[in-house]
Amino acid sequence: MRSLFLCCALVAPLSGLSYAQTTSDIVPVDQRNHDFGDVTKSSKSEHKFTIRNPYKSDMRINGVRASCGCTTPSLESQVVRPGESTSLIAHFNTDRFTGDKKATLTVSIASPIFTELQLNVKGYIRSDVVVSPGEAAFGSIPETVYDTQIGARLLGARKFGLADLVSHYFGIELSKSSQKADWGKRPLSEKMIEYALNDVRYLLPMGEMIVADLKQR
Repeated sequence: MRSLFLCCALVAPLSGLSYAQTTSDIVPVDQRNHDFGDVTKSSKSEHKFTIRNPYKSDMRINGVRASCGCTTPSLESQVVRPGESTSLIAHFNTDRFTGDKKATLTVSIASPIFTELQLNVKGYIRSDVVVSPGEAAFGSIPETVYDTQIGARLLGARKFGLADLVSHYFGIELSKSSQKADWGKRPLSEKMIEYALNDVRYLLPMGEMIVADLKQR
């Protein structure tokens, strides 16, 4: 009877927790592997694994260890609230390695139960093309870009500076008085502002005229 009482006493504190039967409730089996494929050296290559807490109490992650230096893991959070998720980011170190590489990331969970699960990444880091820097962000690039100088040269123009083209297409003589002004000085004078506006106000209509002329050739 005493043994039965002790057993019940040990089990009672756990009755408020709903434990997952397997670690597949934390990370589904079909989401534990990622293939980066072929990537160029020094390119940014990352994959985000989602780790979910299926329990009724906080899930605490002790840490993550990688089997290979070719991959660096980082956790967004080590404490995950019930029903919520965190992310494990696997950074493929393409700047320091080449060839076929793979790594196993072992996630150690400390509570509410102790368990470990393994995530896998692999990829081929090419060394035939090296771009420095590894990536560049250009933001939004217009679908169509007009180069008035190139267009004018294709039309046979001998003078294709902005002032020359504005004179040719609009019959307006642009002032060059502020061309060598100190543009680092603030505030800009009204004369300098007008000069700057003239640099752009004729470009779009002039580009359309040049395109129209080119289509007629």
